[in-house]
This record gives sequence, structure tokens and C-alpha cells, in this order.
Amino acid sequence: MSSLSLWLRLLMLLVFLGTNWGAAASQTSAPVARPLEPASSKPVAVPTFGWWAEPQCADDGSMYFHADTEVFNDSVILKLSPDASTYALYELDDQSSKDRSFAEFTVTPSGQVWLLTERRDGALGVFAFDSHGKAGNEVHIEGVEQLRPTAFAAFENGALLIGGYHTSNAPKAVQGKPFFALFEPSGKLRKNLVSPLPDVDPAEIGMKLREGGATLGQDGNLYVLGPKEVLVLSESGSIVRRIAFTKPDKAATARRIVVSQNAMALWLAAPGSEDGAIFQYLVLDRQNGDTIGLYVPHELGRQAICFSREDGFTFLRRNENEKMKLEFAPLR
Repeated sequence: MSSLSLWLRLLMLLVFLGTNWGAAASQTSAPVARPLEPASSKPVAVPTFGWWAEPQCADDGSMYFHADTEVFNDSVILKLSPDASTYALYELDDQSSKDRSFAEFTVTPSGQVWLLTERRDGALGVFAFDSHGKAGNEVHIEGVEQLRPTAFAAFENGALLIGGYHTSNAPKAVQGKPFFALFEPSGKLRKNLVSPLPDVDPAEIGMKLREGGATLGQDGNLYVLGPKEVLVLSESGSIVRRIAFTKPDKAATARRIVVSQNAMALWLAAPGSEDGAIFQYLVLDRQNGDTIGLYVPHELGRQAICFSREDGFTFLRRNENEKMKLEFAPLR
């Protein structure tokens, strides 16, 4: 056998081995979903309730819900105490409620509640609530209207992030295009931001599962969720880092992000059940994006309420007597 023929055979063998090693590596790199199992539970002492939008949680364990009053546009936020023994309502006065519809809400780590509303003409306004559930004066958001929000978050000093899609009622040139910006506490535009979301058909806005979200981390940065990456933003709007991730199910939408200590949890929802989405939870290192684990709720219910690095996921569901209970599933 000539030396040239031998070298060609060796080269082909190396290519074959490299291809198969790469395929094996790509297969092993995909996280294996682990079931979440309840380690403890706690009865909820307040009357049974439902909710609409994504729940929010504060660092002290308080849980916040867009209360189901049978009308989605009602801007009523229900706060459930950490021990689930009491509740409080955060709501607008009658006149403000009459003129505005619910758009989104957010809660900072310290428990400050912010409500984003929309007027009939499409203009956006924000209300901050005090600890007794009373709303302050409306902050008018400058320079944006006819927006379907996908991300709403606040810094502790009142600066705001608002992101979403321009609807079919917006000017033709921007319909279906994403909008992301930081605003001063006064509502004045501080900085337009690069959107983590792609353009969409305006006719599909509101027809599919919403993608995107944002939250304030304990480090003082905002974490903005897109379909393929998380943008970490400083209060000035500078990009601190980008954290890429891969959805285990390509059909899933990234719905929510929660940051706790060195970890961030992504709520991934895929169509597939009669009563809504099937959820998986991808937990990543918030610094480098390394996978900590992929988790499925098993028999804990459809959607987790809270996440913490120390305690895992919290679920709220009804038992066989239609009473509500909290269930706590640590990371394993």
C-alpha cells in the first residue's frame, strides 16, 4: 500500500471519528429533564382564587397575582403572605379602573408593586403601590402606545423597562415590530434598547403564547428574556452580558425569568394540553449560562409560582377538597 493511500485512509478515519464524537457530544450536552417532587406542603388559609397573568414573588416569599375577577382587564393584584395565611388587594380607584385596562405588572425583590395599564387610546401609564395597597399618581409613559407588552420590570428607584410588540393599531411602519426601552421614574424616555425579540406578523400578536419577560436581579441588573438569550442590563441600559441558551423543545416559548442568588430559572411553555401549555423549567448559572438542570413539574400542577436557588420551585394548586395548598419542590 502506498504511503499516499495510507494517509488518505487515516484521514477518512479521523473525519469519521470526529463526526461521531461530535454527534455524541451534542447528544450528551442536551440536559435530561428531572421530575420535581414535593418535599413539603402548606395549606392556604385564604379563600380559593384564580389568576390571569404570570405571578410574581418578592424576596421575603410574598406571592403576587393578577386576580381573576372574571374580567382580564381588571387591574386587581392579590398579595398572598409568605405563610399563606393572609392576603391583601392592590387596586386602582373606581375612576382610574374605569378608564384603564390591565397590561402587565411587576414586583421588585423588595416587594414594590408596579402596574402597567393601557388607556382606550392606547397610551400607557404606570402606577406604583404603597405597602398598604394604595396606588400613587399615574406616570404617563412617553413616546409609545398601541403596544402588546412582553416585558415589564422596574428598578428599585422607579426606573422602568417596557418591551413588547406594536399591534395592528399602531402606525403601519411599526406594526409587528418589537419595542424595548428604559424610562425615567417620571415616564420620560431614557434610552431605546436593542430588542431580543424578532419581528412578527401583527395579526398573530395575542394569538400565540407570549414570549419574553424581564425581572430585576438581586445584583441590581435587569434580566431580559428572549427566545434564544438573556440580556443582562445595567440601570444605564448598557449590556452587562449576553447569556445564550437552547430550548430543549424548539416549539416551546420562553415565558418568564426569575433570578435567585447565582441562578436564573426560565419558564418554557409548549402547546400540548387542553387547558394550556406544558411547562419545563431550565435553570442556568446567571453568570456564564451553564446548565444547572432541566425540570418538569410531574404531578405538581401546570405552572410554578416562585423559584429560589435555595428552596427550588413553589407551586400553588387545589387539593381534592378544592382547597388551595402550596407545595415546595427542591432542586435535585
